[in-house]
Amino acid sequence: MVQFACGRTNKVEPGIVLSFDDDYLDNWVGILPLLERYDAKVTFFISGLSQMDSLDLEKVKLIRAKGHEIGAHTENHLSLNQYIKNYGLKAYWEKEIKAQLSAFDQLGIYPIVFAYPYGEKNQYIDFLLLSRFKATRNVVAPTKGVHLPDKIFHNLGTRQNRFYSLAIDNRDQVQENQLLSAFQKVAREQKVIFLHAHDIGEEEGYEINVFHLERMLRLAKSEGLKMHTFSALLAKHD
Repeated sequence: MVQFACGRTNKVEPGIVLSFDDDYLDNWVGILPLLERYDAKVTFFISGLSQMDSLDLEKVKLIRAKGHEIGAHTENHLSLNQYIKNYGLKAYWEKEIKAQLSAFDQLGIYPIVFAYPYGEKNQYIDFLLLSRFKATRNVVAPTKGVHLPDKIFHNLGTRQNRFYSLAIDNRDQVQENQLLSAFQKVAREQKVIFLHAHDIGEEEGYEINVFHLERMLRLAKSEGLKMHTFSALLAKHD
């Protein structure tokens, strides 16, 4: 175990920070029993909150009640850089960030982590986001070969507020041998790895097959890895 030098002893286990993006609430609710079976707590980065009806809002509350984290993913999931280019930084903040945070306030949910839509960012919005959120999550492109990108590994015991994640949807074709090698590295070197997906399904797009998801959870468990939320990991620094 690693100890953080921040005034008191904190322990965190090597593991995986898994997240899901956008607003696929029906299918996310559908995998809650699977996640519970593997004692897997994950982070759901939600977009479009103020546009949801009461039934969808109840699903958001259910996900949270099961011990999972709710993160911010903007209100309309727009192209960040294009919108700022056309309308300015203030307009983007009002339309995409402030509007969603107001909707979260009404639910009594106060997200501390923000995930960039499409993996887009710029230094100005990044600065503003970190004045409101404890951390941001961006994405990286996959690499060829068995070794996954270095950026998605986080060294336990180091303070960080910008994290990078690798997509594991069906379209990304991340192989089991790549995950096994990465999970063994996480266990061996006392790290955390960041992975994310979107919808649940069999199509070759922004979906992850539920059987692939379960194989990943089983593989993580066999390597003795803990499933962390972002907030649980960040709490080790407080």
